[in-house]
Amino acid sequence: MVLTCIINCFIHTIMYTYYFLAAWGSNVQKAVTPLKRWITIAQMIQFVVLILYASQKYVLKDCEIVNNYVVVLFVGNVVINFFMFHNFYQKTYKEVKKVQ
Repeated sequence: MVLTCIINCFIHTIMYTYYFLAAWGSNVQKAVTPLKRWITIAQMIQFVVLILYASQKYVLKDCEIVNNYVVVLFVGNVVINFFMFHNFYQKTYKEVKKVQ
């Protein structure tokens, strides 16, 4: 479980650093805007890693640390978040290329 917390903290540190820098004004915001796409990709990768990490309970049969219901709820939550971020990515970054 520590791994998931470390990954989550790392991604959020990057994300909030971006927001901090973007709040400095339009010049800085223009400079850091290209990072938005990569932050979204990193968040989606994080969700995939979390799903794989949580599903190891079913691969390693002797793993009885977490209740099955907790794993199902956790994975369900992460899958929903992944699809929301994926939808955002498609609408924000893929449709922009079509317009240009």
